[in-house]
Amino acid sequence: MIGTLQFGSTLGTREHGAATWTLTRQSADVRTAANAADGPTVFWEEQQINLTAAEIQDKTVFFGSVMPQYLGGFSAEGLYAGAGASSFFCNEVVVMSERILTDPITSLTAMANQSPPPTTIGGASGSFDPQNVLYGHFKNFTFSGPIADAAGQFVGGVSPYLTMNVNNSWGSGVASANDKMYCYRCVVFGDTSDGGSGSLSIGMPEMNIVYTIETEKEDELVYFNRIRRSWMDRVG
Repeated sequence: MIGTLQFGSTLGTREHGAATWTLTRQSADVRTAANAADGPTVFWEEQQINLTAAEIQDKTVFFGSVMPQYLGGFSAEGLYAGAGASSFFCNEVVVMSERILTDPITSLTAMANQSPPPTTIGGASGSFDPQNVLYGHFKNFTFSGPIADAAGQFVGGVSPYLTMNVNNSWGSGVASANDKMYCYRCVVFGDTSDGGSGSLSIGMPEMNIVYTIETEKEDELVYFNRIRRSWMDRVG
């Protein structure tokens, strides 16, 4: 069976020194985390894959391929003039997990920001067993060139789309006896502009995750151990 998760888009503008964005377009499920003036801004979303039909039949779900698809690119225009122009970044973290995140903003933002001490979902420094994470990726984007001069004027001939510098993925691909799979997307737009002026417009594209699954009856002992692990994951 083939399924698709759909994650929304955001388009917004923030004036230099302002703590909030003026959002001209934001998909219904995209949430905005609180941010400080000229500090990182977080957009995040949660989706779920319903596996109840397999659970009712006491079947195990085996995931095949997991393929993210972007409907457009990350963009930024009208960058603040000043020191922050060279420090702007955009990081994205996507996680598909058997285990729900009890505090998605904290755990996802820490990972997307690469804040010390490092926090990972599915790694040695995190609280998640790597087996819990079916799929995850981290991407980093920066400007391909300056798009505003010292006076804050837009520089023509430079693409507003961000260039990807890092593209890492991980995941166990584990089979599941859960009734749900929890899927998160977190995007951090960060700038540390000090002493600049002007405004910044950013665009976060829609993203689909296309996945394939098969269901199969397993030996009872194996299946019940999967169920036991899934319940331990929920309360652990």
